[in-house]
Amino acid sequence: MATGSIDINDVPFIFVFAFAAAAGLGLFTVPLPLIDLDATLFTLGEGPGKLAITFATIASILSLGFTFYTNQLDYSALTTVEYWMVIATVGLVLATPFQIIINTVLPNQTAAFVAWIVQSSGVLALSYSG
Repeated sequence: MATGSIDINDVPFIFVFAFAAAAGLGLFTVPLPLIDLDATLFTLGEGPGKLAITFATIASILSLGFTFYTNQLDYSALTTVEYWMVIATVGLVLATPFQIIINTVLPNQTAAFVAWIVQSSGVLALSYSG
């Protein structure tokens, strides 16, 4: 709600986003009793470029959505940049097929870590901007 700082009400969503994104990228596994964060709920497409929607993907997108929701009290004050930050970050969460290209250049964990940094930066920038 304050422009130019990370909003305190966004912090829990930022942590959930970072945790879910890291788990979804395979940086670590968490043995939760009832939910496997990396379990595929459904897939779109086929082959190596298929889009798998997992619990981690849904948690990441919901956290981003709540960060966006709490960003401004008056949505008419949202800038085009803030809308593009949301669109780009959702795209990065869903764009794991592009990791195939990255993985041919970088080791698997390095590519996942770079993707995690970029995704998390999008959420932080969104909170900071609004």
